[in-house]
Amino acid sequence: MPQITEPVFEDLGSGRGRLTFVGDMAAGAHLCEITWYHRPDGIRVLDHTFVPPTLTGHGLAAILTEAALNRARKDQVRILPHCSYVARWIDRHPEWQEWVAT
Repeated sequence: MPQITEPVFEDLGSGRGRLTFVGDMAAGAHLCEITWYHRPDGIRVLDHTFVPPTLTGHGLAAILTEAALNRARKDQVRILPHCSYVARWIDRHPEWQEWVAT
């Protein structure tokens, strides 16, 4: 398992945000991220998850997804998973369904 930093929230302006952390392996450090934007009705749309190919298979996308969902819960906003990874993750974790906008 690679070493990772704590996820960091970034407000990108215009209703966009992301959570990032750095995954570090022998080959070097790589940025992992999950991004979102807010619709006019306040729904947070999780639109992209990225983990570099050298770090796949270690559960890092799951860590990002759960961190983003915890952030949405803290912010009291419902989410819409446009990222296929996030949608599959939520399907496997039904306890998060109540936070999904319909």
